[in-house]
Amino acid sequence: MARGGRSNNWQRQLAAERRDLQQAAKNAERMRKEEERRQREAYYSGRIEEAETKTATAEELVQELSQLLARALASPVQTLQFDSFKKQVRGPRLALGPDEHAGPAPSWQQFEPKEPEQLSIPVLRRERRKEGSMG
Repeated sequence: MARGGRSNNWQRQLAAERRDLQQAAKNAERMRKEEERRQREAYYSGRIEEAETKTATAEELVQELSQLLARALASPVQTLQFDSFKKQVRGPRLALGPDEHAGPAPSWQQFEPKEPEQLSIPVLRRERRKEGSMG
């Protein structure tokens, strides 16, 4: 019976160790989840602070632009004279020497071809026929 008592003690001890290991695993898992939750909360609170800061900056800018618009609308409107924006361009004078003034314009009579003579008409016809038979 002493032997049976030892095995019972040994089995109880193994069961207690298993329970302790399971309890330690549960505690570790709980701690891990708790740490994740804390990190998530810290992340979200940081994002909320960032959003609040950006919102405040945007609201200040909107208020500043609204004031600027109100001032601009309250002031009298001045009409624009576009002619006043034109500038006279004054560059250096171009000296072309003798080419400064253009020569006489060409006339058609200078380039007009001569009228074919009576004798040249049959010759032209023959040459055209030869060109046509070759091509």
